[in-house]
Amino acid sequence: MGRLVLGMVVVLAVAGGISYAVAGSRDGAPNSSGPLQVAPTGSDSNQCTAAAPCLTFDRAYHVAKPGDIVEVAGGTYVGDQSLSYDETKTSPAHVVFEPAAHAAVTVDGGLVFGPDRLTRGASHVTVKDLRFTGDVFINGCGAVSDATPCKPDATAGGDDITLTRLRVEGPSAFVCAGCSHVTIRGGVWGPPTYGCRPGFGGAHPEVQNPYLHKKRSHFLRIDGATFQNFARCGSEDHVECLQLEPADDVVIRNSLFRRCDTMTVAFANDLAYGSKSAAGYAAPNNVLVEGNAFDEAHDSLGWPTYYALSVRECTNCTFRHNTWLQAPRLPTSGVSLHNSFVGNLGPFSQRFCGTKGFSFARNVWAGAKCAKTDKNVGSMAALRAIPAFRSVGSRISAP
Repeated sequence: MGRLVLGMVVVLAVAGGISYAVAGSRDGAPNSSGPLQVAPTGSDSNQCTAAAPCLTFDRAYHVAKPGDIVEVAGGTYVGDQSLSYDETKTSPAHVVFEPAAHAAVTVDGGLVFGPDRLTRGASHVTVKDLRFTGDVFINGCGAVSDATPCKPDATAGGDDITLTRLRVEGPSAFVCAGCSHVTIRGGVWGPPTYGCRPGFGGAHPEVQNPYLHKKRSHFLRIDGATFQNFARCGSEDHVECLQLEPADDVVIRNSLFRRCDTMTVAFANDLAYGSKSAAGYAAPNNVLVEGNAFDEAHDSLGWPTYYALSVRECTNCTFRHNTWLQAPRLPTSGVSLHNSFVGNLGPFSQRFCGTKGFSFARNVWAGAKCAKTDKNVGSMAALRAIPAFRSVGSRISAP
């Protein structure tokens, strides 16, 4: 396995859609002269050798072979780091970006896999243990024009990406438009503090179709992550900790969603653009939401709030062993088929017990009993007497 070493202090240039001419072995692959290197004084016309280091994340990705490690040295890298498509990266082995030993790394910008729906970003990438002050944006379309369909996963870009223990502080933090096979493992996603950010009042994490296209984001995994601090600035804004509208084949587990306005997490189909899931509907399909903690919705303007979890429509969706501080919403008119609530803990409204397409079992509610195996403890005070509920409340209120 080759290793690329990314240089220290400050990177002042960012590659975006640059085409490189590389002499020697295929795509600048490692050779016998030593490890590949990237340095702030390097040039992206180089081959990333010790004598001729490269400069940016994108250049390192194009030079690396599948399975190589890009080692990022401590310091601040200025501007977005863009990772553009590479037709030679067809192996499932990832190019891995991670800090050098004992290094603290900040990218003063975002991580961009394709800046728009017509520009392909990188695939088969892992990024670990870095801090970004901007957003992670993944575009998985790669269409030639809006009159042509998005490419399939294998050639669209924005496919097979793992994001591990990142600190992402941008106003939207995470945007996935038609992306596929994306895994978020741990990390903290969202601004450092809760409050209005002028100019970004409606920004929030979003999973959707690429604009005007029918390719649905799919195979998304979020495990052990925290999404937090998304606040609106005006009455026309709405924000959530995470909105999926739509996405298919999604697993969200063991994660924390807190201090977000309007609704904490929402499932809808507003940006499906006429697409349908394998189930035949625009609604999100094949979703598992398990073992998560959902704060009550906030509002930076002091207005009324809505739901810890909004499921406006869904097919083949399972919500189990979650805890929330505010009653969720279930579908009232949208598509709802083969969905279930199992073993959840928190307030619930009796009016949703008869929701078409939902079954219930072994839930502990304050305010409702939807099935024989459910339990209605009667009040929020009774919920707070349950150690598991108090524990979640402590996690949500922690700094």
